[in-house]
Amino acid sequence: MRTIVPEKPAAADEAAEHTQRAWVVAFFALLFLADWYLYFWNMGHFFQGDTVFLLHHRPTSIRELLREFISLHPSGFYRPLANDILESVLYPVLGLNPVGYRIPVYALFMAISVAVYMLAFTITRRRIAAAIATFYFNIHTTNAYTTYDIGFMPELLYTFFYILSVLAYLRYIDRDTKSALRISLACFAASMLSKEAAVTLPLTLVALHMFIGFKTGEHVDLWRRIVRPFRATLGHFLVLIAYLLSVAGYLHVQGMGIEKLFNRPAQTETAIYDFVVDQRILVNADYAMTWAFNIPRGWNTGFRNLKEGEVTFLKIFRMFIAAVLVLLLFQRERRILLVGVVWFFVTLLPALPLVNHFLPYYLFLSVVGFSLLVGSAFTWVCDTLRRAPYLAWPLVAGVLAGVLYVCSVSIHANIRSNQLLGESADRASSSLNGLKQMYPVLPPSPVIYIDDETEPVWWHHNRDALIQMAYNRSDVRVLYSSLGQSIPPEVAVENTILVRFENSHLTDYTAEFRDNPRRFTSYTDPGGHKLQLSANDVSVGDSYSLGISGLQDVVVNITYTVNDGRVEVFTTELDREGRARFVVSKDTGKGFYRFLGFNVEGQRDWFRAAATITAH
Repeated sequence: MRTIVPEKPAAADEAAEHTQRAWVVAFFALLFLADWYLYFWNMGHFFQGDTVFLLHHRPTSIRELLREFISLHPSGFYRPLANDILESVLYPVLGLNPVGYRIPVYALFMAISVAVYMLAFTITRRRIAAAIATFYFNIHTTNAYTTYDIGFMPELLYTFFYILSVLAYLRYIDRDTKSALRISLACFAASMLSKEAAVTLPLTLVALHMFIGFKTGEHVDLWRRIVRPFRATLGHFLVLIAYLLSVAGYLHVQGMGIEKLFNRPAQTETAIYDFVVDQRILVNADYAMTWAFNIPRGWNTGFRNLKEGEVTFLKIFRMFIAAVLVLLLFQRERRILLVGVVWFFVTLLPALPLVNHFLPYYLFLSVVGFSLLVGSAFTWVCDTLRRAPYLAWPLVAGVLAGVLYVCSVSIHANIRSNQLLGESADRASSSLNGLKQMYPVLPPSPVIYIDDETEPVWWHHNRDALIQMAYNRSDVRVLYSSLGQSIPPEVAVENTILVRFENSHLTDYTAEFRDNPRRFTSYTDPGGHKLQLSANDVSVGDSYSLGISGLQDVVVNITYTVNDGRVEVFTTELDREGRARFVVSKDTGKGFYRFLGFNVEGQRDWFRAAATITAH
């Protein structure tokens, strides 16, 4: 059993050990500088849409914070450690200043990098393998998401506790230390309180125990090799059962149910979490294996702006790693290979059934196992070429430098223009800054209508949330044309602000709106209600009728223009036949009348009309 943690070095080797530790310290110093260049070069970038949601729905008291441990978050998830605490503590101090929120993200990412190194070293017992694995994990393109802002704290925190739980468990099976087992259980619980995907940890522990939890050459029959790991992880499985009964069975996180897992919804949206057990699992697994090598594939990796040669380099890198791993199957390192493969797929299991929401950052924890494969592959290359170090080290350094360069291009492009990251933050900040410049102070009970048909911003604002937080007012009502919303007729014109967002710029149309409100009325599809005229040309003395199909005995408001001028409105009553009759008198203004829309008196919706008449 004592095969995982190396023996304490003898006194004669302490100097060498001290030198190695110095190299490790230097390695992490350089790695953290690289992290700054890759992920934290723009500390002041604004929040993306999910982060705005979390800030707005933060608990505002100790009581509310504690309640989060026994209820679902407004997002439908159960993540009381990751979704609430930092937001509640930092927002009263920092408000919407994003810089301060990046510090805990950076610190936690560095802590995870150290944990990855410790895990890789514990498993491989090779510092070079641990260093290369940590390097690859550190520069992987998934980190463009997880380091972006505090909204990705669930991914970071659950990964951190997950790895700590594994490390504690490995210490337990190596030294039979009960305190280590208790630490592993506590970290497991903390990981699940950070993100639901941590439920895979007991299976990961069983696999690790089976592959590396026994002495090399120790004869252990198959039954003991299977039973002992399950017996050792019994506490973890009991904690898991209690969690599933409370969170999935009682709280119904994301409305999940057994019947839903086997019934694909008729329509799927990228913003909805639909879990279905079908062929999509294999499709997502295929995508994951491509993304593990940082190769772009699918719409959500289309923001990386890689050149054809850079993508070709990554594909050659994939071929190289795959070939070395095949060779490792026939070496004593195959146990480590199995650990890496199992880790990758087991930790990915919760995300694989997602129908239309499988995103690259779901690989964050899985990349730890994949990095172990990469570290082992390069270590084997160095060992094979140990008699030619002038060839081995330039080869390894050159390949990894190439991967670093291509990943840096992908990461920076993602941070700048990914629609879930940089694009979201830019739209939120530019529209908010524009509004604050135009209106430092809002009128009483304000209604802000944003025409964002060409560049929707409602998700980036989290509807009312961002503007309410920016003005520290809960009475602000924000409407968006991209959601099909219109300005309600009952709102006071003097309290309404109308702006248009396009070309990443906000333009104010409030003055024009207040001068002629009907010009900005939004119309919906009339459906079965069609406005029709009995004539298209009339003169003095003529009569004509206006009818709206499907409406009878009601009062309607109708908007129109004369010669495409100012929008006006008149009110008329439809009879039992759904018609109103008009006589053209000498007082009737001559010109081209265009009917724009109609509304039933007392109702909110305005319907589109498409009828014209010319009065001579």
